[in-house]
Amino acid sequence: MRPSFAAPPAPQAFFSFVASSSSCASFSGNPVMTDTPGDSPQARIAVARKSLQDARDRLDDATGALPYQDGDDTMATPELLGLLLHAVAAKRRLTDLETSAVARDL
Repeated sequence: MRPSFAAPPAPQAFFSFVASSSSCASFSGNPVMTDTPGDSPQARIAVARKSLQDARDRLDDATGALPYQDGDDTMATPELLGLLLHAVAAKRRLTDLETSAVARDL
């Protein structure tokens, strides 16, 4: 067996695909987070909570569909990473909104 001398794929290309907004939005068909100008802080927080719950549900559905055998590792696909990024972004958005709402109340 002879080793391959081909250059390995560039990691940046892989990660830029997963992190792109077009690839992430295509999984759900809808943006994860939406705001309407003029919404109250409470309304934006409610939308962010719903977005986070939706992102978590999609991630749970995807991971629940993975085959599992005791002791086996599973490789994360670009689709699964996209769903994970949605959940992380939704959580970050909710945290930011809640933090700014608390700061306004002080």
